[in-house]
Amino acid sequence: YMGKKNVVALEEHIEQLKKSEIKEKVVTKTHNLKKDRKNEQYQELKRAKKKQAHLELLLEESQKKSSLYQIISLCATVMLFLAIFFAVMISESVSYTHLRAHETSLHLVCRLLLEKKK
Repeated sequence: YMGKKNVVALEEHIEQLKKSEIKEKVVTKTHNLKKDRKNEQYQELKRAKKKQAHLELLLEESQKKSSLYQIISLCATVMLFLAIFFAVMISESVSYTHLRAHETSLHLVCRLLLEKKK
């Protein structure tokens, strides 16, 4: 037979155990939630870093293409200059008679007007 004091003490002890158990569950759930949030944040950070790396790669490729375009453009300009330069240097001088042979009526009128002014 248990005395009334013992029963009350036992009930209080049981109540404390329940509170302790509930408290432990709350702490565990809180801990798990924090862990889940950290995991979500980590995954989001990982995605952001991956996206940043992709954008940096695209920027680098764009800069390479831009540089390549500038080099090609410069080469084309140099080649055009050289072609004109050599065309002028290689061209043979032509006699006055040869020029007259290819003269059109318009050229003739202009030449005669110029000669008249002299």
